[in-house]
Order: sequence, then structure tokens, then C-alpha cells
Amino acid sequence: MVPIAHIVSRSEALVVASMLDAAGIIVRISGEAHASVSVNSVALGHYLLTVPDWQHDDASQIVAETFAASDWQFSEGLQTAVIKLLLANLGSAYAVLLLTTMKIGLSSPLYLGLPFLMLFSTPANPQGRSDYYLAETSR
Repeated sequence: MVPIAHIVSRSEALVVASMLDAAGIIVRISGEAHASVSVNSVALGHYLLTVPDWQHDDASQIVAETFAASDWQFSEGLQTAVIKLLLANLGSAYAVLLLTTMKIGLSSPLYLGLPFLMLFSTPANPQGRSDYYLAETSR
């Protein structure tokens, strides 16, 4: 088995695998059992699609026709939505922190950094570009 694609999104991995399977190409998705949350798939190494060596040329041609577009751009709408979500989370965390420190009387500088660290726990789709390993004849 040789790699044909290294994909960030679970749904994209399933679509590519289904398309190859419909064309009669044997395809294996490594990491298919990962949770559907994109952050988990990134942490666990994305999804690796492999095909038999003898079907790699055919699979490459199918993928090249559909998925390996060179004019890919990051979604500005998604980026704006993620930034708004992160700012809302940060604002609400600082509001809770402010109310808590006023009630309890704690004012350590350490507490000011906690809401910022909470941003790392916010699930967001990184929307990275998938990598395709196509045969030389398909490129």
C-alpha cells in the first residue's frame, strides 16, 4: 500500500475514499476511527489514505481530476467566525474571572493569564490543505 493522500478533514477523507472505492480502487483510511472533531484528527496525525501500488496511477488520475486543485484558498468566512468565537470565549472568561476576583478578593497576575490559556481548549477546524501524493504521470 502506498499513500495517495494525507487529509485533515474526516469528511473529505471519507469522500475521497468513497470516490476511489466507487471507481474500483482498493483504499484504506488510516485513522478512520478517530473522533470527528477536527482538532483530534490533527493531534492524532490526520487521515492517511493508501492504495495498492498497482492501482496508484489510476487513483492518482481520479484524485487529480477532482481534488488536487492548485488554486486553493483559505475560507475568509470561516476564519472570521473562528476569531469571533475565540474573542467571545475570551471575553466571557475574563468576565467570570473579574466577578470571581471581586467576590473572593484574589488579584494574582497568574489569574490574568488563565482565560488566554483557555483559548487553546476551544475546538476549531484548522482547515488545512490536504496533501496528495500523485503518480508522476498525473501531475
